[in-house]
Amino acid sequence: MSFTFSPEQARANADAAQYTLAQYYADLNYAIEVNSQLGLREITFGFKRMFVSETQVDQVISAARAARFEAERLTTSESDYFIRIGWQNAHPVAISA
Repeated sequence: MSFTFSPEQARANADAAQYTLAQYYADLNYAIEVNSQLGLREITFGFKRMFVSETQVDQVISAARAARFEAERLTTSESDYFIRIGWQNAHPVAISA
């Protein structure tokens, strides 16, 4: 097996990278759906700091709680914000902005 994607292509993608909060919401909803189907009751989800602000992460946490999920912020790294979303005792509905 060989690589089909070159370092030059990867650098060009990285230089042009953009990711919206709406895309994060879509990814988060998908992650909740898939992981719940696997029998899990929570997920850890990361946001790249270059694409979202701390305030936006707090808004996602508030939206998750409004949708009756358990939600909390976890450790922040140099490049990422992390949150935990759970549905141990909640009745989930789709999260939206």
